[in-house]
Amino acid sequence: MIGAGIGGYFLGQNVMLNSIYPESNEVFSIFGQITSINGDSLVVETNSLQRYIIPGQEQKLTKITINTNEQTKILEQIFSLENSLESTETILSFSDLTVGDSVSVLSSENIKGKSQITATEIIFQSSPINTENSVEEFPE
Repeated sequence: MIGAGIGGYFLGQNVMLNSIYPESNEVFSIFGQITSINGDSLVVETNSLQRYIIPGQEQKLTKITINTNEQTKILEQIFSLENSLESTETILSFSDLTVGDSVSVLSSENIKGKSQITATEIIFQSSPINTENSVEEFPE
């Protein structure tokens, strides 16, 4: 009985969220982690296509094959330690991407419901490095 009550609670949350935020018929980007690389394509595992992520509910992870071509831009984005709204971008090559990297993938086509897409842009999310305090100094 407890499980039914909890399931009903989450179902009620979904109904409420659906009335506030209607489902979009178009999706043009995902965020996820690279799980494999093969030639000029990669596979990204994402929960971006899950409509809502509700605590206590199992997340649905989806694997999407990302194809690239000569027009695909690959960038590294590093956010500032001082101001999280500021970032710098560096151009990368496909060979700079590795399994385990977190990436945002953008496409000019509607990718909703697709298992394979062509990326217009892949953005590697890099953590900022604090070079000022990278070595701790101890008094003598």
